[in-house]
Amino acid sequence: MEEKLSYRNTVRLFAGEKCFGPGVAQLLRHVQEFHSLRSAAKAQMTSSASQPVWAWTIVKSSERILGVQLLNTSVGGRSGGGAQLTEEAVLLLEAYTAFCADLHAAGDALFAQHFGYLEGRS
Repeated sequence: MEEKLSYRNTVRLFAGEKCFGPGVAQLLRHVQEFHSLRSAAKAQMTSSASQPVWAWTIVKSSERILGVQLLNTSVGGRSGGGAQLTEEAVLLLEAYTAFCADLHAAGDALFAQHFGYLEGRS
């Protein structure tokens, strides 16, 4: 093997349908950073035309399925508007991040256990 063997796992949460995953988590992290859903979407996507619509749609869909509000928003104007995570969103993001880290650590151990014999082969 020329390149080292690796694996990938992606955590997506479902409640009948997909409600939370890496895209929503990253969007929420960007909202924490920029205090704006529009700026968060801009940081995450390259196509400017669909950024705000995509971000709003994904947040509203997650909120509907999870049954919790994720963002507190204020409409623009003189003060410019903005967004911040709700307490529930902060807890969800922290739990998701910790779960992903724990799952990755367990996955690394299992990967080494099952595929370690391939290490060092060319």
